[in-house]
Formats: sequence, C-alpha cells, structure tokens
Amino acid sequence: MMPGAALGWDAIRLPQAVAADVVQSLGESSQSLDPYLLWHAATHPNPASVVPIAIEFVEDSGWEDDPLLRRIVPAIYRGRRFGTARVPVAGELLALLGSAYNDKIRRIRLGRAWQSPQLYAWPESGELAQPARLSGRVMAVIDDGCAFAHERFRSLDTKGRWKTRIRYLWDQGRTLEQVPPSRGWQPVQQFGYGHDLRGDDIDALLAVRTGADAVVDEDAVYRDADENRSRARELHGTHVMDLAAGRAPGAADDGRAPHVIFVQLPRKAVRDTSGGWLNTHVLDALWYIHSRVADDAQLVVNLSFGAMAGPHDGSAILERAMDDFCTLRTHDFALVLPAGNSHDSDCHARLELPAAGRGSFSFRVRPDDPTDSFVELYVDRRAKIEARLLPPGLAASPAAPGDAAWVHRDARGLPQCALVNVGAHGSETESRVVAMLAPCDPQDREIGRAPAGDWRLELVNHGEQAVTVHAWVERDGRSDGWPYPGGSQARFLDDAPGTDAAMLRARLVGEGTLNSIAHGLEPVVVGACVGSDPPKMASYSGSGPSRAPAGRPGPDVVAISEERPTYDGVLAAGSRSGIRFRQNGSSVAAPQVARWILDELLVPGAPLTRAQIRERLRTEGAHLPVPGDETVRTGSGCIDPEHRAARQR
Repeated sequence: MMPGAALGWDAIRLPQAVAADVVQSLGESSQSLDPYLLWHAATHPNPASVVPIAIEFVEDSGWEDDPLLRRIVPAIYRGRRFGTARVPVAGELLALLGSAYNDKIRRIRLGRAWQSPQLYAWPESGELAQPARLSGRVMAVIDDGCAFAHERFRSLDTKGRWKTRIRYLWDQGRTLEQVPPSRGWQPVQQFGYGHDLRGDDIDALLAVRTGADAVVDEDAVYRDADENRSRARELHGTHVMDLAAGRAPGAADDGRAPHVIFVQLPRKAVRDTSGGWLNTHVLDALWYIHSRVADDAQLVVNLSFGAMAGPHDGSAILERAMDDFCTLRTHDFALVLPAGNSHDSDCHARLELPAAGRGSFSFRVRPDDPTDSFVELYVDRRAKIEARLLPPGLAASPAAPGDAAWVHRDARGLPQCALVNVGAHGSETESRVVAMLAPCDPQDREIGRAPAGDWRLELVNHGEQAVTVHAWVERDGRSDGWPYPGGSQARFLDDAPGTDAAMLRARLVGEGTLNSIAHGLEPVVVGACVGSDPPKMASYSGSGPSRAPAGRPGPDVVAISEERPTYDGVLAAGSRSGIRFRQNGSSVAAPQVARWILDELLVPGAPLTRAQIRERLRTEGAHLPVPGDETVRTGSGCIDPEHRAARQR
C-alpha cells in the first residue's frame, strides 16, 4: 500500500495489473491498454487460467511470421487485421502486451477467463478436413439456446423422414469432458474449442427418436445428444431463430426455406457483465459461419446481442472487426444487429467540465445485484483528468491521475471495487476511466462484496480547456439477450444531492444509447417499435447518434417488437414443438428484418452489394414512417408489419 493511501485501497501500477512479475517492457508498450486487465488480475488470480483475447494487428506487419502468434492464433485469421487467441495469463498474454510486439499488435481486448488449459490444439490449415460449404440461401444465428429438434427447423422428405435445416450447430461452450462417445459432436479444430453437430448428425438423432406416426420425442433427442441447455422451455436463441428462419412443418416446400447455421455462445461467457466476451466469441462465430458458406451463397447473419458501455463511435475492437469481416463478402450478405434497449435505462450521462472545474457522476447499485458492475467514462486524451471513486460506507479512493489504478479489498483480501484511469495507454483519441464493482450479492462466488447504495465518481479537470465527459453503465442484468434494463441493473442518478456547490453534476442523456457494438458502418442495425396505427417507437429502443463525426446517425430501420400496445412482445417458438412464448426488445426486431432481407432481397442470379441492400431496406422502411427523429431512433421507418405473415404461423 502506498504511503497516505486510504484504508483498504491498494495502488497498482498498470504494468503489474496482469501478473505479480513486473514486465518492464510493458511500460514502453505502444498498445492501447485494456483497463479490464486489472479486474481480471484481481478476480482471477490463478496464473494458469486461460483468457480468450481479441487482437487488432498492425496492418502489413507480417504478424503471421512470428512464431508465437503463428502458434496461438487460428490459421483462419492469417492475412487479416483481426484475430483471436486463448492464452495463459502469466505467459503468452504478458509477452504479447510487451513492447516487443509494438510493430505487430495495436491492441488486445480480454474476454472471460477460463480455469482450464487450452482444450485442444489446431493443426495447420492445410491439415484440416474442410467442411462442406453451403450454397443457396443461408440464415446464420449467433445466440444462446438452440432447440435443434424443433419442428420449425425440420421438414419431411419424400420418404417421410425428418430432415433438419440446421446444417451446422457449433456449441462454443462444450468441452471435451462434456462430449460422450457416439453422440455426433465433433471438435471444432479451426478454433481449438467447442464442438459442433452437422446436419447428418442431427438427422441421425431425429431418426432414432421418431415414432411410426412421425412424432419426434424431442426430450429423448436432447438426452441422446447430452444437450442440457434445451431443458428450459423458453430459449432466447430458439425464439430468435424462429423469427429469422422458422417454417411451418406442414408448409409446401417452395425451395425458399433456407439452410440454418447456429452458433451457441458459451453460457459462462454470456453471464459475464463486462461485455468483453463478445469480442472473441462473436468474431470466431463469424469466421466459423464464413468457412461453411460458399462465396456465391445468399447469407444473412443475425446477432441479437449487445452491450451498453463502450466508446459509441465505431472504434471498439469488435465494431472494427465486424466492419472488416463484412468486406469478405461483397455481394448477397448482411450482418444484422439490434439497436439495443437502453434508451430509457438511465445508462448514459454527460458532464461538461470547465477548465479547472470539478464534477461528478452518481449511480445506484442494488443490494440484490449478483453480477459485477462497470461504469466507463470517455474523455479527450489531451485532457488532464483526475478521478476519485466514493463507495457508500467505505473510504473514498485516492485521486487517480492518468495511468493510475486502485483496488479496494475486504478483510479477506478479496476485491470489492477498483478504479482505473487509462491515460498514456489509452486509444489514439481518448482516455478511459473505469469503475469496477464486485457483486453486492456474490452468492456462491469467491469474490468480495461491494456495498449497495449510491456511488459517486468525482472528476477534476487540471487542464486549461473545457472537456466533455461521456459515461455509460454497462448492462449487468440478464445477459442472455433478453430485454434490459431489468433485475439488478445499476443506473445513473440525475441531479444527485450534494453539498458542494462547485461540484457540477452529470445529466442523464437518452441519445447515444445505441447498442455499443452497433456503431460500425457495415452492419444493418434495427430498432424496435410498437405495432400501433401508425407504429410508434418502443420506449426502450436504443438511440444514436454515434460520437464519431461521420459515424452512424442511428438504426437503419425499425421492426415490430410489441405486436400491439396492449400485447407485450412477439410470439415465436419455445424449446419444444407447439410451445410459443412472447419476447420483446430490439433483439426480436432484428431477426424479422434479417428474414425480410433473405426472403425479399437476396435472389439467386441477381446479386446485391451491401450498399444496395441497405438502400433497398431504407426504401422499404420509408413506406411506413414512424413519428420521431429519424436520424437517431427511427431510421428510415418500419419494415411493414404485414411481412410477419411470411413466418407462416
């Protein structure tokens, strides 16, 4: 503990945030530093744990020739600007963060740590058995919970046998220990983790459990496949997949029912409230899909996930990686994302801090919060901002200037909260201040307990220029794609009481609440509206604009997320045939637009570029305008609700 530090607060030099052994070269690294390194070190002290990372490489650096990078980065990423790896915290991660890789790596962002070593190594790409690539029309869904035996995703062939339309199902969270013999699961050697089922494997599982009356015992299918996730009756991923690609099993085969690819995100990662898990698992999912779909196919990918915190200017590593990925498929391709559900969640606040001024952000954390909470502040890198964290009932942290980090531990030495001010190791344009809180109700986790109540982040501007500070609370409620805020979500307070008249207080802002991974210029972004006459915006649908000068103004279009003002949500499939349930949020609006793109726009023999797809989409949306500010919330309008009939309920 540094002299003069408050009781319970430990100062940690940022180079020490990743391991006890100080790597001197880290202090000379030119890479953009991930502030979550500190929280990872505090909450995952096991140096043998494996952490997934997303990497942005220096362009034309020849990183593929580096022995370490060639060994740990899947071969499918060679020649690209972005890639992933899974590395021990105290080993390869430290090496990659050091100055020796300044000429090869721009930045590294962490996912959720694994307590087990690499599951299996991948061979060179030339040694991999190349999977069959799908042609024609393909709908890919990246989500959580795939009821692959459901009747909405299979059809009867001419011999009366059920055939699945799900040609590939990659369960990213399935480990070697979870794969019984002869269940059909195969290791995904391209990425070194997870297992997949192929269409023939699913057909074999269905055949064994189909009775003489052609009724499938779906419970038995999932038992045979050791698929425990499908025990739940309501699955977000299955609901989304139905909206995107479900078909009535008795409908005539018109040849338009698409093949389906489903990437099931790991449950442990989905529950990580830092949002960092998205970087690696989504990027891997996109490349998995790409490697299994022919270049001349008509492909739409739906990702109904997102986060709240982030720079909101298109510069996040996943946003840049998705924009880069979209350039791979120049025609007949769309990546569809939701606008998010945080417009009215009190998750965004702004503070205008004058030169030599002082100000604060206040936020409330609930006593029943079982998840970590995070608050991120963004400010111009040239600003000289000093931060201090004031937890309820605990001593305030010492002041944290740029490149400073403090951790507060309880009597057992477990972390309760932390404050990181990333200055010199920030991005090219901005610095970031992050407050990190342990759960108020840790339940069975071996972690400190953060105090519930009203917290405050105080800032002092030591510069000679006024600065604008934006802050976002990360989503910390249900993180499986369900609507948020809800449950234990932390929120900013507006006009929080205080006795210091010179302390300016941040104001809540509804703008700038677009899904934090949806500011790229290449994906299609979909907001949510209510099926009234005329349609009206759902109160929660995320809002632009991007903070980048020439960035995204808001969503491209909106779609129905509430069928009627008095009916919550949209009906779609549950985890068993015949079961339906209602779900709302922009995560159910997005797959309806994904379906419309594939059904109405992508016609074999008439290829469309991404720009043409977006223009056609906006033209269609303009036929049903939604009252409001189209530049930030409504996009060009609503995709006609009558297209819901195409789902053939």
